[in-house]
Amino acid sequence: MYGKITIKSMVYVRKSDRELVLKHSKNLHLNYLCGMKTAHLKITGKVQGVFFRAKAKEIAEFYHISGWIRNMFDDSVEAFISGEDEEVEKFILWCKHGPERAKVKNVEISYKDLKLFDRFEVIR
Repeated sequence: MYGKITIKSMVYVRKSDRELVLKHSKNLHLNYLCGMKTAHLKITGKVQGVFFRAKAKEIAEFYHISGWIRNMFDDSVEAFISGEDEEVEKFILWCKHGPERAKVKNVEISYKDLKLFDRFEVIR
């Protein structure tokens, strides 16, 4: 899809049994060239008790997004997601509305170094 790219400065570091981190030293545009990105999301509003995480898992699987999502003690929902650029943006757009019973107030987005996960999971 993005052609053959050879980058000699890539190093993968296993952080846990589910998380593989892509570190890069010289090529600051590596995430763009790979066509993938990782984002950390904090979703606020009425987002707990409305099946937000369960529906997010369905949406993530539909868009081939990996990562995790969990409820936070401050009544927000936190997610860490990775996937192709366009698919990540579609997932974020869905998060701005959520499932039918949710009332999303805000979605804080911060893009991170590329991380690869085995799957998308709901953390309880």
